[in-house]
Amino acid sequence: MMKLQRGTSIPEVLTVTVIIGMLLSAMVVIVPLLVKSPAQMQSQVDTVNTAAIALYRMRRDFSQGDTKGVLTCNITPVVSCSTPSGAPTSTQALVVVTDDNGTGKFSVDKLTGYPIWSGIYIYWLQLNAAGTSYDLMRAYEPAVIFATNGIPTNVDSTLVTPLVTAAMLISPAPVLTNNIADMKLGISGTPSTINFKLIAGTIGGVNQTQTDFQGNTYARN
Repeated sequence: MMKLQRGTSIPEVLTVTVIIGMLLSAMVVIVPLLVKSPAQMQSQVDTVNTAAIALYRMRRDFSQGDTKGVLTCNITPVVSCSTPSGAPTSTQALVVVTDDNGTGKFSVDKLTGYPIWSGIYIYWLQLNAAGTSYDLMRAYEPAVIFATNGIPTNVDSTLVTPLVTAAMLISPAPVLTNNIADMKLGISGTPSTINFKLIAGTIGGVNQTQTDFQGNTYARN
């Protein structure tokens, strides 16, 4: 005598199909995230490391300079520089007076002990090829700088505008770091404190990362 086996009903088949579909849909969402996660983490670490190095370089330049020799600039549509004040605000470029001849070696008057200002360091943001973030540039430009008791007296828009323009024409561009979303600078207090901030990360896209780096530096005066 043959035993009859029960078949599968249409509602059961549909239920199993729906469950399998839900599992596959979840895998489609989760698996790419698991695969991309290590790469994204490493990318963020790289971004943080390079921005931290850039911030150290900026802090060093500021501490060797003077607040009377710091300017912020807009570079589009034309270069226009001014003296910063108050809380940090976004800037496309900044200028800081220096006495190291662009080589890292200080130049000091042996009789007075005052720095011999030899030029300016220029930092500016340039949109990368992908249009997702900025590259931070850094260049040295020599300049004739006058000073009274070690304090620069002629670091103004008239002096630095052509120097900033010249720096931006350097080829290949002197990239200091990548993946910068914003740069801010301000000067406040007595004695004056230079307040600056770098924001590392992308400026668009769904996988946006952002890290703030901020420091307050006392200049020579």
